[in-house]
Amino acid sequence: MNKGTWDIIHAQYITSAVRADQYPTPPLIEAAFIGRSNVGKSSLINSLCRRNGLARVSSTPGKTQTINFYGLQAKRTTEGQEERADFYLVDLPGYGFAKTAKTNKDKWSGFISKYLSGSDNLGLVCQLIDIRHKPLDSDIESYHWLLDCGLQVQVILTKADKLSKNAAMAQKALFKRELGLDDSRIMTYSVTQNTMRSELIGRIMTALEGHYLRQEIFRVTENIVAIQQKYRVVRDIVQDMDIPDFLWESGYFEDLTSDERKKYIAFRCSDFDMDAYLHEPSCYDERLPYFSIIVSLVVLSKYLYFLQEQESKYYTDSVATKEQVLPKEKDESVETTPAKIVGKSNPFKSTLKANEIKLLTECVNETNMFTTTVSTKILTDFFNCKLDGVLKVNNTRLLAYLMMQLSCYNYIIYEWQSVIANNKLILKKIKGEPLTRTDLSSATDQAKNIYPKGYEIIDKYIKQLQKG
Repeated sequence: MNKGTWDIIHAQYITSAVRADQYPTPPLIEAAFIGRSNVGKSSLINSLCRRNGLARVSSTPGKTQTINFYGLQAKRTTEGQEERADFYLVDLPGYGFAKTAKTNKDKWSGFISKYLSGSDNLGLVCQLIDIRHKPLDSDIESYHWLLDCGLQVQVILTKADKLSKNAAMAQKALFKRELGLDDSRIMTYSVTQNTMRSELIGRIMTALEGHYLRQEIFRVTENIVAIQQKYRVVRDIVQDMDIPDFLWESGYFEDLTSDERKKYIAFRCSDFDMDAYLHEPSCYDERLPYFSIIVSLVVLSKYLYFLQEQESKYYTDSVATKEQVLPKEKDESVETTPAKIVGKSNPFKSTLKANEIKLLTECVNETNMFTTTVSTKILTDFFNCKLDGVLKVNNTRLLAYLMMQLSCYNYIIYEWQSVIANNKLILKKIKGEPLTRTDLSSATDQAKNIYPKGYEIIDKYIKQLQKG
């Protein structure tokens, strides 16, 4: 189904802040704009929202000294059905303040970095760069710092109307090479002509949708893992809940105590009162041990499956959108070769190229991630889900950290845990059983709280991947 085009239909100033307690409520998903002073950030925001004067335009560098929040509403219509989405556009102070005291620069950079590294609602950062100049160190450093924070970045080359078409394309090609970008992560923009306005709105909304799905998948997964860890008796239920009598097939009944089993046997279905349950879900937990816990676990698992389907659909739609004939820019200054996607079915939704697989092979072997040394072919087969056999992991947390980093930088799908589990790609070191999604989710949570030994090696190789 072809979806309609998003457009901004409402925009208003909300508030300004320099501390987290000053951020607006209720929280909404956010798209932030950042760039050097005088890059044309305010003008672009006004152009995007079609509201002259919404963001104050000034010729004085460093005029914006606070984090400014604007409330935006976007709309699209698909087959007669209207869809609306509310989010915050966040205008950040510029970096590189030529006429600002160093003490103020340090103070500003402090609260800006706290916002960028600490906001759970930040789905996209649009980094604005003046197309007329060569890539500056501050632009390059800021871009890589944003990536290190795990943020999705869209580079926007502003003031494209100041150059000829050929000169603009040549500059765009230069920035692509310097920052290691593909066409989906960089674009030019002219506020005088509003070129690429619809494209930019579309990219923002796609990124925000993907961020929301990833957030929600992570939240639900955490809740499922927490329930399974707290109530060990229900830990295996979700794996078998699609088959008849899944409670008994999962071994749940055998894991109950003798007294708990007797309660189940004595309970009559005719005694169940749905109204009473809906009023208080835990009302039957005494007569049917863990009943409300089981219902919660099943509901969360079904919801997670739905979210994963939406994420897969989101990815498919976003790829299709990139392939549509939109007012795209054709880079005439350089010859490009299409990236080779690993595998035919590509279950990981991998964008890894052959040279990147080779680099990851070195990373995996240096960290001793598996019980055997792997070759580039083995790792290629792994991402294809076509291993001739299986791999046995030495450190599950280290594996989770690597895959988590690859997903953060969009090299693989966010739900990589399910791909590994469903295809039984990796065995546990001790028991020799295939790693489950629960195993991987738990390892991921642990890796986020306490970095595993060897994480710095992975970070080193991830940075090399980013540099191309």
